[in-house]
This record gives sequence, structure tokens and C-alpha cells, in this order.
Amino acid sequence: MKNFQLFLIIGAALQLVAHGAPVTNKGVCHTQYECCDNPACIKEADNIDSDMMRDLNPCKDFEQFACGKYLKERSGPGWSIMGGWIEVATNEILYRVTNPEHPKTPIPDPKDQASVRNAERMHNYFSACMNEEAQVIKAGREPLKRELENMVKTYSVPGSLIEPKKAPGVTIKKDGITGQFLHNGWTTSINLSIGYSKATGGNTKNDLSTITGQFIANGLTALVRLTVVWDTDKPTSQLRVRTGLLGLPAPSYKDKKTLEYERLIGEMFYILFNSSDPLIGKPGSPQHVAPQELVVPSQWKDVAKKVVDFETEFAKHIPSDAENENDGQKDADYVTIDMMNKATPSLDWNVILMKALLNGVKPPEQMATTDMENLKKLDELLTNTDPKTIQLFFAWAMIR
Repeated sequence: MKNFQLFLIIGAALQLVAHGAPVTNKGVCHTQYECCDNPACIKEADNIDSDMMRDLNPCKDFEQFACGKYLKERSGPGWSIMGGWIEVATNEILYRVTNPEHPKTPIPDPKDQASVRNAERMHNYFSACMNEEAQVIKAGREPLKRELENMVKTYSVPGSLIEPKKAPGVTIKKDGITGQFLHNGWTTSINLSIGYSKATGGNTKNDLSTITGQFIANGLTALVRLTVVWDTDKPTSQLRVRTGLLGLPAPSYKDKKTLEYERLIGEMFYILFNSSDPLIGKPGSPQHVAPQELVVPSQWKDVAKKVVDFETEFAKHIPSDAENENDGQKDADYVTIDMMNKATPSLDWNVILMKALLNGVKPPEQMATTDMENLKKLDELLTNTDPKTIQLFFAWAMIR
């Protein structure tokens, strides 16, 4: 039940809002309900309430509604290098806590009626505000297509199949949107406001570093990951550098899952980048083409094969699950930005960190890594790979 205490506190705060009840030192209970009324619960409920922005519509921004004052007081220059990942982590926690179908959602003791009622209230609140399936259907493909166009502008490769065919007088928007991404086996909604930079005239080192940093800042994984860890010998946080993660389901290209994965990639590129929309007509109309009826042209099948080939090579330089479990027992190497730049000359780590960290946050003098050899091999892979394929890899990382 200890793990459930925080969730009950959030539930209590939501209950207050739902009933319009003030938080006072006399408690927050309604006589018709059982609830936690000991001093510790009252104090925690009061703290949660003071962190909320109760005048906001939770269906528009659940995070700001629940934690807006807290984030406002503790954000900005000098707050923490963790700031860039707070939103992603919060989204994951909210999803797991408030979605009753998620396997990691905590289940209250059925004998504890106050806990059960709070959990049900959170689930109902979340379901009413954040029906992801309905949001995806309503938004359609256009928001994701716009983000992909913006990404391609940052890492532009002349002659690539996914370079936008811009008609005269047409402007590609740079607005932030909400994209749906598969993460750890479930779909999470990540609010993207990516400030894509203009490409500098081609697939340069700066462009590759810029898009890498922007992906990190927005919780998307491609070439590398940055995480915050605590140094056991020093009471300070450290940035940890690791190789990225892939969607590749199996290391063998001949594996049945990998072949299915390649087919899916081809279909998604065809749907999102083809000059005309292949899914024409409304369901039920004679012109309707269902996704399962798609006949993917050879050019998009070739694109899918290039992505899978790249991920297959990349997978050789990513630690296995067993290695990841032992990572905590390894002695990390502490490296400077200059050392990283020398080890991976295809990337500019000054640019990556500038784009990945919050505005005004200075990069640390040293970073921790247990992946240095793999990062060097990744650099070799980047050096020997056609920039068009790297661009396709980034596009697929965003789609999935």
C-alpha cells in the first residue's frame, strides 16, 4: 500500500476540486465517505492542492492542472538538468496511475473503500479527459505529417524520397503539435513544441547534432539517450550518455517479427509521405481503401528495408537486456565534451547538449557513460551510412 499513498493523495486533491471543497486544517472528508483524515494525510493533501492550478481545464492540460504551480516555481534557468525529462516522466506516471487497463496501474486493497473510491475517481477523470483513441481519430495524420516535415527541414538531404515537394507559395508550418508514439509497449501522448532549426544547406554534422539534441529534449529516442543518475560517491546528479533504443523486434533479419516490422514501416512511409493519400474515401464508400488492402509501391518497400538494415547494424552496438541490468554495477567512465567529440567525430556534443537541455542550463563539465565503445562503433556506422538512410531512420523513430 505504500506505493499507493501518492496516488491516493492525488486522488484526494482531485476529489477536492470535483466537490469544490477547500483544504483546511480541519480536514477534507465528506461525512458520507470514508477517507484518510489523519494529520499526515491532511498535510500532504494541502501540499498537493497548493501545487495545482485549479482554474485550468484538466481536459486541456492535465499536467498543468495537477502540478502547474509546482513546475512554475521550480522551472527555468538553474533549476535542474532534469527539467527536460520531467514532462515525459510525468506523462508516463499519470498514464500508469490513471489508466485502469495498464498492467502497472496500482490496485488498491478492496477492503479499503476510501482507496477504491479515490482510484475510481482518478480513472474516471483521466478517461474523460484523455481518451487517446478518440484524440488520434480526431487529429488524423496531419499533425504527425507536419512534424515530420519540420524534422526533415532540420536534417535535410537533397534527393531523399521524403524531402517535401513544396508547391509555389506554400509555407510549411513550424507549430508544435501532439504526436502519438509507441513507448514501452503502450501509446503515450507527448506534447511536442520542437523548435526545429533551419537546415544549413544539407546533411551537415551540425544538422545531425541538432536533430539528435531535439529528439532527446522531447523524449524521443534515436541515436543516443541522456538520463540523469546520481553519483554514489558524490551528492550530485550526473548526465549519463548511452546509445539509443530501437523498434527492431528481433536481431535476425530473417525473423518473422522483423519481416512484419519491415512491412509496417513500408506502409507507414507510404501513408505519410506519398504525394497522394493512399487511404482514400470514407469507410463504406466505393472508393474506400482500408489499411489492410494497401499495395505498397516498391520505392517505399525499399525505404523500409533500408531502415531495418540500419537498425540491424545499430542493434549490434546496443547493450542487451542482461547487460543493462548489470550497468549499475559497472564503473562509469567520466568524460568531457571534448572527449566525446573526439570519440564520436560525426557528432558535435556542444550542439547536442545545447538543444537537449533547458534554456539557460549549462552542460556539465563531465558526463558519465558505460557505453563509450558502443558510441565509437555508432560513430563508425554513421560515417559509413548514406545520409538519406539516416534521415529515414529519424523519420521512423518519430513515427513509431
